[in-house]
Amino acid sequence: MKCLHVIPWYFPSFIYGGPIYSSAALCKTLATNGIDVTVITTTANGKVELDVEVGIPHLIEGVKVLYFKRITKDNTHFSPGLLSYLWKHAGDYDVIHIHSLWNFVSVFSLIICALKGIVPIVSPRGMLSDYVINTNHSFQKKILHYFLSKRTLSKVKFHATADTELVEIRKVFPASDVIVIPNILLEIDDVKVERQEKNTDVTNIIFLSRVDPKKGIELLLKALSEIQWGYHLTIVGSGSVEYLNSLQQCATSLGITENVTWAGPIYGHEKYELLSNSDLMALTSYNENFGNIVLEALVCGTPVLLSDKVGLSTYVEKKQLGWICSTECSVITDTLNQFHKEIEKQKKIREIAPQSIKTDFGADTLLKSYLNMYNN
Repeated sequence: MKCLHVIPWYFPSFIYGGPIYSSAALCKTLATNGIDVTVITTTANGKVELDVEVGIPHLIEGVKVLYFKRITKDNTHFSPGLLSYLWKHAGDYDVIHIHSLWNFVSVFSLIICALKGIVPIVSPRGMLSDYVINTNHSFQKKILHYFLSKRTLSKVKFHATADTELVEIRKVFPASDVIVIPNILLEIDDVKVERQEKNTDVTNIIFLSRVDPKKGIELLLKALSEIQWGYHLTIVGSGSVEYLNSLQQCATSLGITENVTWAGPIYGHEKYELLSNSDLMALTSYNENFGNIVLEALVCGTPVLLSDKVGLSTYVEKKQLGWICSTECSVITDTLNQFHKEIEKQKKIREIAPQSIKTDFGADTLLKSYLNMYNN
């Protein structure tokens, strides 16, 4: 089987979080298991370009990757070279899998597939949620959706990473063909970090993700300011200087500066060690199509507190591996207090969560589902 993956952003090493990591991990897993995988992507590396030779195959972690220059230096990622390759070679592949939406790479790839009579698999990566459609250039998204995507997306096979994303897709395309398969996280099977003994009654709470307005960090800060028991919040991740400053000002105005540590980005073993020695991982996002960090925390035995907008919230609620709340500050505060009282539930989660995650989200288990999707 020959699979072509269209990924708007450059194809990285496997050290990042979010949709880039998820797409890359899927491609590596497929290639490791004998599937002929090719990735076409751009040199997009934030606001600068990746310094790499374009238009020729590069072998990265066993995956053949072709990079193409982009003309636009923003999130539209317009790349005539990539689209030209797809137009010439689309018929050479058994499966075409397009990752993300609302950029020229994805939209025009959809049009090329439609013109060629090819039904691609599309992973929206949360891009069809109300939150995403109605924020950050919402007018342009709606125009693209009406004139281009709506006509082409009604004929594709959608891949959702969680039940909540399936609901988002069906809201826009009620009759769409959607299959739900979680993200593959390559480290899940190998995480072996032991929890250290605590010598304090302070509850260690961690936020570990991209520091972005959609993550609802202000909600968490305001909710914590109403807490009457001892806690310390560690915020791990990178974001814009302006937004980080606004969050720090928020913490100051709430009078909780001494209760918050701004750790910056942390990766690899240090990340899992930090998660293992936290009492709770909190993610009160306005929108999260999956939430890799949820699995990363639970595989360490760390309970989670999630908003009901996080894709994995339904799984966590079903398995009783954490606490679920809305995105109202008062509700978040009440849920935090509930967590603090339920000591026995915390202990049970630390015992059962690691094996539960490895069983339900191991790469071998999920690989079979992806192969079935491609074969069908």
